[in-house]
Amino acid sequence: MRAMGVAGLAGGLSMFGLTYLITGISGMIMYDVGQRRSETPTTAARGDQLQAIGGRLVIPVAGPFLALPYMSDADGKALGALAGGFQLLGLGLTIFGAVTLSNYNRRGRVAQQALAGRRLFVSGVATPRYSGASLLFRF
Repeated sequence: MRAMGVAGLAGGLSMFGLTYLITGISGMIMYDVGQRRSETPTTAARGDQLQAIGGRLVIPVAGPFLALPYMSDADGKALGALAGGFQLLGLGLTIFGAVTLSNYNRRGRVAQQALAGRRLFVSGVATPRYSGASLLFRF
């Protein structure tokens, strides 16, 4: 259970972080190129479009979905939706891993507290070469 929580947390953080890093850098580049194109009258419309897309791509999780209406071709929309999906999946895995790890830690504390109140312990061991029992009493 603990390994599943750690794996979910690490996998989710790395998936979300890497995807957001790629889309964030792409968005900043698009915004910068759009700002330069907006200065000339012949490419001002395309520059405004690039600024709208780039400004939205730097928003985590929702940004790629918010940029979809401003994208003109199907390939850009597919890549934007894919990037948003991976960010959403990474966020979901991170939350799953954190909750699983938290529940594991909480169960361990509850079990320790339950054992701390007990004063009499009975245990038994059975192996092919040895068998035995023990009785412990705590003052």
